[in-house]
Amino acid sequence: MTIIERPDGSYKVWPFRSDFEGERTNIGGVDLVKEPHRIDEIHELNQMPKLKKEVLAINTESTNFMTLGCWLEKTPDLENVLDSYIEFCFRPDIDTSKVDMINLDHLFYRFIQDKLDEEARKMMESRLDWVYHYTKLYGEEPYVMVYHVTVEAYTPEDIESFFVPLLVWLRKYFELPTS
Repeated sequence: MTIIERPDGSYKVWPFRSDFEGERTNIGGVDLVKEPHRIDEIHELNQMPKLKKEVLAINTESTNFMTLGCWLEKTPDLENVLDSYIEFCFRPDIDTSKVDMINLDHLFYRFIQDKLDEEARKMMESRLDWVYHYTKLYGEEPYVMVYHVTVEAYTPEDIESFFVPLLVWLRKYFELPTS
């Protein structure tokens, strides 16, 4: 499925400020590329150690991508279900002119099918929801496409089973097109 633009928009500049008003617990945009030591501030990742390891790796190793945020909360309308997302983008110095940005998910699903099987691909496709929005990294032009991938699951470990393979693929197996 082609990735669609996020209908409700999102932040326009990253990193963004924290928001602790009322019930909000958003610590803001944490730049793990420049400040990897701040990873422990991202309380969602403390419940998902495998994902935490991959988030740190993708931001500290020489990769094409960086993460911009994540979230993990109980879904308000479904009992005992967690809602989660991870956001990432290409690093600002990466030339994406030859990348089919709207179909990045297809490449990931093909990877899953090749490494596992068609059933795993179908399961991933049915559970992950990909949307995008644009933001200014570090407040500078041009705007970059931010991928916002969500999944609902029963446990943090279930969420990791979706997001860890995605980050491993982005970090180790994604190759920029050369032509």
